[in-house]
Amino acid sequence: MKMAGSVDIAFDGSEKAPIHGHVVVGTTPTALAPTGLAKDRITRGVLIRAPGNTDDQPNTAVVYVGAANVSPDYNPATGGIPLPPRCTITLPCRNPSLVFVVAKSGTQDVAWAAI
Repeated sequence: MKMAGSVDIAFDGSEKAPIHGHVVVGTTPTALAPTGLAKDRITRGVLIRAPGNTDDQPNTAVVYVGAANVSPDYNPATGGIPLPPRCTITLPCRNPSLVFVVAKSGTQDVAWAAI
């Protein structure tokens, strides 16, 4: 499904249900999505968003995106991609359970959708 100025969201063959979710993130790396998703339905990647000040429950700290050993800093070996509140990133990844997120502080929220 595509609308002018919008992002495609992956749907199943019957175009009924998008693949998406939220994950609560703390200061320990957490998988973005559960394992066992229908990876064949994810064609271009995963859109990841940190809620901002215009959302009902905005994040208050930066979330970092990376591999299972991601750290909430700029460490050359483990530091993740910073995702401040109200920002998005798209990763060309067909398996969102291999993407991990970690918060710099507190408990934050991360939304994601397959594209």
